[in-house]
Amino acid sequence: MKRSSFIYGSLIVAFSSMFIRLISFSYQVYLVRAIGAEGIGIFHMLRPIFMIGLTITTSGLPTAISRLVSKSKASNDNYRIRRSFKTSLVFVIGLSIIIGIILYFSADLLCTMVFGHAEYTHLILLLIPAIVFISVNSLFRGLLYGLNKMFKASVSELIEHSTRFVIVILLVLFVIPQKSTGIINIAFIGISIGDFFALIYLYRLYQKLFPDKYTIITRSISRLKVLRQLLRTSLSPTFLKFSRLLSQFVTATMLPKMLMQAGFSQLAATETFGRIMGMAIPIVFIPFLFTSALVVNIIPSISHQLQQKKPAAIKNDIKLALKLVLAVSIPLSLAIFAFGNNIGLLLYKDMYVGSYIKTLSLSIVFISINHVLYGILYGLGQGKAAAANRIAGMLIQLSTIFTLVPNPQYNIHGFLYGFIASAVLTFLLDLRILKKKIPALF
Repeated sequence: MKRSSFIYGSLIVAFSSMFIRLISFSYQVYLVRAIGAEGIGIFHMLRPIFMIGLTITTSGLPTAISRLVSKSKASNDNYRIRRSFKTSLVFVIGLSIIIGIILYFSADLLCTMVFGHAEYTHLILLLIPAIVFISVNSLFRGLLYGLNKMFKASVSELIEHSTRFVIVILLVLFVIPQKSTGIINIAFIGISIGDFFALIYLYRLYQKLFPDKYTIITRSISRLKVLRQLLRTSLSPTFLKFSRLLSQFVTATMLPKMLMQAGFSQLAATETFGRIMGMAIPIVFIPFLFTSALVVNIIPSISHQLQQKKPAAIKNDIKLALKLVLAVSIPLSLAIFAFGNNIGLLLYKDMYVGSYIKTLSLSIVFISINHVLYGILYGLGQGKAAAANRIAGMLIQLSTIFTLVPNPQYNIHGFLYGFIASAVLTFLLDLRILKKKIPALF
């Protein structure tokens, strides 16, 4: 992949992501104002259950598809591309149906584990269709990233977010009574709505890219062999996703309880959790609008260059990616720190969330670099080491929930300090591996 292609692809994804995330962020701000801190807290307490099911169904396959397709493209092996994609698609659809059935019969139990009662069981059931749609869409997008068709992948995301935004807002304004419970229901349904329309676009696009007649360049490959290769490639991102989801699940279930031990009421603990997860952290992750563009380009770019044995090009792409992420994250972190209180009042009309935003802004540079470093290390074949580094950071963050948060002296600020420490530790560990892999890089 030429350097110009890497930059062009990154710019396409970056600018489209900014527009898409603007729609998504506006949608989220609307929901926060409509359902309040308690409602957004309920949403994020159930989110880990949804994400666990989604991680099982995708199993890191989109990233593996992107890397394998990029390698196959370098040798013009269209047969392997199509064979790999169709095999993973059948696997994911079947697995999604199984997970949906499991969630259907265990929804009461899962809800009781999170809340202590089964009042929100129906919200878990509303997530089942979304698991199927999102899993399939992620594979299609992984295929497009591997083919370096960044614009078309961005169009699918635009369709997803815009249809969700328009349909949900119309339902809330003209159909659903202005009550938190009704709006929460629509918020969960909206996930499926957006991805359903995106799936229609992606399927039609796939039919155009790969018509029924194509040339077989390599010998016939068994589906089982292809599936084994994909699962082996997706092992490290899958393990990392499971670890993150376990961390999110522990955070969602234990952080409110630990806050109550620190003297918070149940309502105050839920509201504080909602402010952190639904208001402050989305602000801190704003740089991911840009870093995501670098990651989806750097993985196939490095894989392509490794296949063609171009070490100099790999070094150039890594240096360029790191310079770009620093140029974006440093000024953004300074701005968010300086105007954190104003951001909280302007976006959420909440006087408490501003202090959380300012504290978490200290981690912005590190989490931004870490995002790009994971893509670099994965492309270099160091996915397992990168995953181990992130797990080490998660353990630091989780430890603060049980040690600092119950202490009234720290309470929720203990969790914020753990978040920052986790980002710094992950950065140092990644940097050490990158220096060993490419000594002449720095």
